[in-house]
Amino acid sequence: MAKKENDMELIVWCLPLVLAPSAFFLYKDTSRAFHNFIDAASGHNWVAVDGGKYVSDTMHTALSGPVTFSISVLFGTLVGLTISSLYVRQRNVHKSLIGIFEEGRELELYLQEFPEPYNLQCQGLLREMLSKLISNFQFGDMNPRALRKDQELPALTLKVGDLVKEGTCPGLIVGQAYDSLGRLKRYRLDLISDLTTTFAPAHYWNMCILASILLMVFLLETDNAGMQFLVDFQLSICWALLVGTYSLLAAIIFDLTTPFSGMFSSVTVADVDTEELRAYALKLENDPFITAD
Repeated sequence: MAKKENDMELIVWCLPLVLAPSAFFLYKDTSRAFHNFIDAASGHNWVAVDGGKYVSDTMHTALSGPVTFSISVLFGTLVGLTISSLYVRQRNVHKSLIGIFEEGRELELYLQEFPEPYNLQCQGLLREMLSKLISNFQFGDMNPRALRKDQELPALTLKVGDLVKEGTCPGLIVGQAYDSLGRLKRYRLDLISDLTTTFAPAHYWNMCILASILLMVFLLETDNAGMQFLVDFQLSICWALLVGTYSLLAAIIFDLTTPFSGMFSSVTVADVDTEELRAYALKLENDPFITAD
């Protein structure tokens, strides 16, 4: 699964490098096809003697007013909201993961002070939960539904409650364990909440439609035979820049929607010591008390 995601990300990031040059070389054909479509859709059966200059000037007056301005403002607002929200989500996921790993290690120290057999049973539940989380973290397969169904943390809470009823452990140790367990639950709930916080598909469709409209506005503005003849090279460059910019924007947004893979992944943040996590996961796998039996 991780390899498939990496291949998809590589394809997405290569798209701007392919689409921009393609747009440059295909601009003339695109412009000609668009002109033919406009003529056919509008029912024009005449040829402008000025090469379409008058029509182009008239369209420029209409498009440069509230039409292009309103669409550009709305598109820019949606893009800014999307990127900022997804980036904050990345940081929150990263913060929650670090909190779970660090709080889990602290809780393990308190559980070691529990009397037998509670110490082995509670440590086994905690280590099973952390081992599963570390494995999902490394492979980028963090499913919020699966996290909700995990029973290790509720079982650990019940075990600590049973120990409190017996009264065989110092109250200070149990109190510290309860506090640490509460913080661990909050980090876990925050992680689930962050992973389920996403935009609806309609949000991305709206941005695609607005970007397409802006591309169409450019074609309308340049639908002039004189411009096509005199500055076709410059127009090709502008069209390539526009298509390249939008495809790069799409690649960035796609990357930000995947918290555990890609260039903006929380996995690559320096605060997450992946080598240390691998060593910790190996320790959990080799621990004879990994289960709570």
